[in-house]
Amino acid sequence: MKPKRSNKTEQINIRVSPKEKILLQKNASDMNMDMSDYIRKCTILSNSKNICGSLPQIVCQVQDILNSILEAYDNDPVLEQEVDKLWEKL
Repeated sequence: MKPKRSNKTEQINIRVSPKEKILLQKNASDMNMDMSDYIRKCTILSNSKNICGSLPQIVCQVQDILNSILEAYDNDPVLEQEVDKLWEKL
């Protein structure tokens, strides 16, 4: 079976700061992607208009949900520790 040929023939060069490059590399690595795939996913391949740009909205929604759960369980200290662990990962 022949490997599929990529139709990716165009190239785009962008300038970023050293810190931005490190951040892109880290984010891509965290998602098990190379930088090209990560940047494509964040810009044009996501179902939303811009998955990277909507991240703060997603984080706010997650925070609201977690706060509701904590309130529903009367601020259970064990649950609160687990929520804190989730925030550390974000």
